[in-house]
Amino acid sequence: MAKSKKYSARILKSEAGWQAAVIRRMTSKKEIVTKSKDAFATEEEAKSWADTELKAFLERLSEQSKERAEKRIKDKEYDLI
Repeated sequence: MAKSKKYSARILKSEAGWQAAVIRRMTSKKEIVTKSKDAFATEEEAKSWADTELKAFLERLSEQSKERAEKRIKDKEYDLI
């Protein structure tokens, strides 16, 4: 299962089947559900969905960070001119 220090996936048994969620750790005691889906028939389906969503989420986050860094560098170069 893909995991980072701030983001993780959680699988829970619910009344309608299995529930999967992508969790963001806000503080040491508080967590926020970033994305969730329930009513999976099996635990494996829920785990598979959570892993793919977490990987996609982390990739998008990384791409956004790179774009912001490039913009910051470009703006800094413009200010120097």
